Amino acid sequence: MKGTTPVRTALLGFPTEVADRLRELIRRRMQVIIQRPDARDGLARLVALQPQCVMLYVGTDGTQTLQWARRVRHDVPESNLIIVCAEDDVSVTREAMRLGCRALAVLGDDEGDLVTVFDQMKHEEHSATDDGLVVALLGAKGGMGTTSLAINLAGALAQHPGRRVALIDLALYIGEVAVYLDMATPYALGELVRDIHRLDDAWIDQNIPRHRTGFYVLSQPAEVDDVDALTSGDVVQSLVALKRYFTHIMLDAGAQLSDVGLTGVHAADQTLVICTQELPSLVSTRRRVALLTQLQGDRTRTRIVVNRWNDNASYGREQIEKYIGHGVNGTVRNDYASMSGCIESGKLLTELAPDAEVTVDIANLIPLFDKSVSQREKSRKKLFGLF
Repeated sequence: MKGTTPVRTALLGFPTEVADRLRELIRRRMQVIIQRPDARDGLARLVALQPQCVMLYVGTDGTQTLQWARRVRHDVPESNLIIVCAEDDVSVTREAMRLGCRALAVLGDDEGDLVTVFDQMKHEEHSATDDGLVVALLGAKGGMGTTSLAINLAGALAQHPGRRVALIDLALYIGEVAVYLDMATPYALGELVRDIHRLDDAWIDQNIPRHRTGFYVLSQPAEVDDVDALTSGDVVQSLVALKRYFTHIMLDAGAQLSDVGLTGVHAADQTLVICTQELPSLVSTRRRVALLTQLQGDRTRTRIVVNRWNDNASYGREQIEKYIGHGVNGTVRNDYASMSGCIESGKLLTELAPDAEVTVDIANLIPLFDKSVSQREKSRKKLFGLF
């Protein structure tokens, strides 16, 4: 946003004493939203945080730091990248120019220039790549109906004008999105990584499979070798790119979290933990809540949805909330006949049972995460050169 608010900044790779020195130098101009002495610990969070500025410190291992700088430019291209060096280095200067860094500063020489740059950034509009909303559905354990909810929630979203929805199967080894939809999905996440430089609206319409109800589908890779080749970085890169073209990206993360699935959940704006009213499910839900709180540092990004709700079950809403230590944010009633009919026919609830209570329950989950994101023209802010 445009104004005079402090610049939301990530400090990565800085020794504590250097970071403290910068905080004092650029005080009131900089809001540090993440600080990690080991840059690797913070890189995975950048997509979710979307900082206006990322500052990287070049210490003894300049080559490694420059690799991190390339990843920053790749993962959060809208962020201003600033490299801070302990001493002048021609190779670092050359790479900083190639990456389009906002600034390159040598400690003790250019600190006044850093203050000037932050004064400028305070008054600039930050066009982050957060147009699209990423929502992950995570099963408390297997058999919670996570995939059924994911596909029907994507279908419900796609019914609303102005919403452009993508569904990604992140249960890489056991995902069943394509099976549930009875849909050929020849284009998978791995192919998207390969073709990511080609993305635009027309290319997406031509290449990414689209369900008849309107949402696009990216399945897990068909071959095990291709699954093994997919990395957490590929997921980050894909989400950054897709957020430019979709208002909503739904992730079916399944229940068995791989590194790739965990990355997707970490990057999500909201995570819906899907559980049922049985005790083993509630035990797993409590653990999921603890994991997500530790991972994301924000309990408001986690929502609890109880699937197959039965008013006569042993565990009601009050008991569930007390046990898991988190509010129940939504329930989907138990309608075995309608859900089974969908699986057997390859149809969604909106097609097979549009007036059923379970269909309404799923549609009522949308306000848990939907911020009425409108389809806006996707534009990229020009990168600034060195001062």
